[in-house]
Amino acid sequence: MTYHHRISKVGHPKWPDNYNPRGLAMARFLDQCTTTEVRAVLVAEKLKTLVGGLQFVSKAGKEISIECYTDTLVLRALNDSHSASAEITFTRLFFTEYTLPPDLRRCELSTMDPSLPLVKCTTLASTLLGIFKSTKNVISVDIALELEGHPSNDDHFDANVIVFQLHCDRMITKTHRIRLTESQTMRPVFNKASSPSR
Repeated sequence: MTYHHRISKVGHPKWPDNYNPRGLAMARFLDQCTTTEVRAVLVAEKLKTLVGGLQFVSKAGKEISIECYTDTLVLRALNDSHSASAEITFTRLFFTEYTLPPDLRRCELSTMDPSLPLVKCTTLASTLLGIFKSTKNVISVDIALELEGHPSNDDHFDANVIVFQLHCDRMITKTHRIRLTESQTMRPVFNKASSPSR
């Protein structure tokens, strides 16, 4: 079964004069459209690897961050004390399709810190694992991170909705839409110099 949802365009606040130029360029792009998205598609043969990655990362924390860069997608989790994390990186070649909006990619090439994601979102690990609890008849999976609005203070876009479409045998499509809250960048607090094993 498939659920349909429509998001309408809303007015955007005026940006402060000292806002990052990259953020302004990205905002001008989104002013021209209602909703845009990052899209990734993978076939059934790759699904086991994706689910294994989710299970691995979920051992570090209750929430999983999905971070989209130009050529990679990163799954990351952080424990409650921000002292340890787990992450796994998938290159664009892992997916049958991995696309960012062209204008968003042009913004990335201008004034970007390569260590920061272009788009990110955070949701409960249990939610993601529940979606892929049964994958026996899945043929392919479409993943879409829907963007609307302006960049966050960290100069990245927070996806407000993530959609998983599982295309199954007998022309059955299962669609899961997860509405998201604003996320934070997940990084462990770790002093390498003070570690006994370096």
